[in-house]
Amino acid sequence: MNDINITDWLNELAGEKLSSVVFVMDYLQLDFDGNRYTMYIWPEVIIEEKVFHFSGEQYRNKLCALITQVVKHVVYKERQSLEIHFVDGNQIRLSLNPNNPDIVAEIGIYTDASEAWMVLE
Repeated sequence: MNDINITDWLNELAGEKLSSVVFVMDYLQLDFDGNRYTMYIWPEVIIEEKVFHFSGEQYRNKLCALITQVVKHVVYKERQSLEIHFVDGNQIRLSLNPNNPDIVAEIGIYTDASEAWMVLE
């Protein structure tokens, strides 16, 4: 962890909009007006209470549909989940369960607009 903690990050994203979604070969980058979260585990996308998984046909479309939506708040449940809630009720949920077989090393890296960063393990 460098210069930022989870509480700072939770507060920092509120009011920011999801400005880009970047799919890389085996990870995902979400940009929130200059604050970037690189996820090494594919999150669930929840739209109108319907859950979309990475393996699903509409996953990428639904994730990209969240672009321009404003973050209402972020909920961190240690060793359970990280949930990014948007003002319209949709969300992105990332599993932090240590028994998740997809977790090899770190779960993600958060970098804020000033380049301070933290690793979620």
